[in-house]
Amino acid sequence: LSFLDPTVTMPEIEETTETAAETAELAKANAELEAKRTGAWKTEEGLKKVAEFIREHIKNRNGILNENRCDYFKGDRLTRVLLPEVLAEGEKKKIKKRPKVLESIVDAKEANLVAQALLQSQEFYIKVHVVKDPANKQPQKEVRMMKQQTWDEAGYYVWVWDGNPFWTNVFQITMLVVFVLVACFPIWPDFMKLGLWYISVTLLVVMFVFLTIRFLLFLFVWIFGFEFWILPNLFDESLTVVESFKPVFMFERIKTTQLWWRLAISGGFIWFMYWAYTQPTEFDEFIKGQKEFVDDLYEVRSSSHRALDGGAAPVTL
Repeated sequence: LSFLDPTVTMPEIEETTETAAETAELAKANAELEAKRTGAWKTEEGLKKVAEFIREHIKNRNGILNENRCDYFKGDRLTRVLLPEVLAEGEKKKIKKRPKVLESIVDAKEANLVAQALLQSQEFYIKVHVVKDPANKQPQKEVRMMKQQTWDEAGYYVWVWDGNPFWTNVFQITMLVVFVLVACFPIWPDFMKLGLWYISVTLLVVMFVFLTIRFLLFLFVWIFGFEFWILPNLFDESLTVVESFKPVFMFERIKTTQLWWRLAISGGFIWFMYWAYTQPTEFDEFIKGQKEFVDDLYEVRSSSHRALDGGAAPVTL
């Protein structure tokens, strides 16, 4: 009997009991885990639901494949999306709702099997090589398809599947409706034509004022040896609409001095401020002229609209 053995102490007996309890709890947890490993994702419908979830929640990068824009991601990001979130105390979930089919993906090994199955189908994404060229300063990197289509968490993959076609269909229908409306412009009622004119003129004025201020700010900061652009990628045709508005501004030091140009621009600023200060009447007339020009843009269409209705157009002296 162990309690009669003088070599066995009470702490050792307690430690053995705790170890047995921990082993039992671990075995119970493993059993519950294995019970969830149902393989529900292995069906065609299950793979599609998994792919939809990944497409929606994974963080993609923008690249260029065969001269076309594409979205690509790194393999380890995919496995992290598939696995349940490990949260610290008090931390909120980033993904509020997960499809039921994901409950069968219980560990990293299962997640890699899912990723391999999606890759082998060649329906959702393909493996690519990212060309890293230090001379290329474009935000999109060139990617090239690889011959060996094997899954690797350290590899990169390009989406060839656009996900749920619902929003694509909505966009196509919207474009069709817009095209028909534009084609029917000659038969639009007058109030719609007048509204379109006001919207167009307003957008034109806003864009002109914004670009003017943007350029003047650039010149003023450039004098001191820095470049400052608001929406620096606004006119980059290689970017998507959303990416054209990122970043909001850019501020960096000029690499070349260009001293004489900076002196010339600073002289122009000083002359303009001196002219505006010493000739307030002429400056006020300049501002008034610009305001009258904008008012005329709105008045032209309104006057012609009233003339078509049989009213007399106002005469400006």
